[in-house]
Amino acid sequence: MDPVTGGLWPARAFCFDIPYRRERKLGDVKYVWELNRLQFLQPVAALAAYDRDESLAAFCLDEIEDWIDANPPFRGVNWASGIELALRAVSLLVVLGLVGTQNATARQRRKIRACFAAHAYWLARYPSRHSSANNHLIAEAGALFLLGTVWPELGIGRRAAEAREVLIAEIDRQIHDDGVGAEQSPTYTAFTLEWYLLCAYVAESNGDPFPKAVTKRLGEAGQFLRWITDEGGYCPRIGDDDEGRVLADEPTDGGYVASVLGSISATLKRPNLAPPRVSPSLRNLYFGLPAPCQSGPKGAKTFSSGGYSVFAAGSPGARR
Repeated sequence: MDPVTGGLWPARAFCFDIPYRRERKLGDVKYVWELNRLQFLQPVAALAAYDRDESLAAFCLDEIEDWIDANPPFRGVNWASGIELALRAVSLLVVLGLVGTQNATARQRRKIRACFAAHAYWLARYPSRHSSANNHLIAEAGALFLLGTVWPELGIGRRAAEAREVLIAEIDRQIHDDGVGAEQSPTYTAFTLEWYLLCAYVAESNGDPFPKAVTKRLGEAGQFLRWITDEGGYCPRIGDDDEGRVLADEPTDGGYVASVLGSISATLKRPNLAPPRVSPSLRNLYFGLPAPCQSGPKGAKTFSSGGYSVFAAGSPGARR
């Protein structure tokens, strides 16, 4: 059900037969897609783990089972876009990692495994290309890598390995050598970096870290974002921003870019990259919580590859 119009999107039609780009009566498909990323379950699962609350854990598992029952593979609007599958797969991995599959029934475990297998198959079958070979491609490759690495019993090791190679090869295409995101949007850059951070975290935890070239490029991206972050911890809203997030628990003050920047600082152990204001978020479970850094860069700097020049003064509101 569309949360704005109240209209019902087709539930059993083949996903690619639904003309969601041209639909006007049902509303913007974005709102249905965002709900069906299941990201609302991530903070609930975190609370369940923190409080060891079995009822909250059961709630999360029941919600997942209900979604699986209502969305058979490849049917309905929720299977039409790869990036949506990718974000939902991460939500499921995060939630199950927090509440534990041991709390699921045998029936739920079978359904979850089949759901993961369907997501992995569809992501591999329809990768983003051409104009969508940007954050969409990174999301799809990231989800495939995470699914195959975190759930080896899926038997998609080859696909996960291929996705890993895509991520490694794409870092230099997605992030210019001066750290500016190729999509020219700080929020899209942060979104892409969040995918890389999560995949790098899992790769290292699995004993097979990404090459140092990936870490180096993450640091360069962090430097650029720190240069355009003002004394209040805000980045200018340049370019597109569809408010997409990988880990859902965003600071209520709108500091998404700063939150990802703090994650880069903590991951790379570079305190100078931390934003001047740090708000706790779900990302801290995986990347750590850095101390805020008030002494940001000063002066003038040109990012020639990305096409930015930044003039940073020391007084509040003076950054340009």
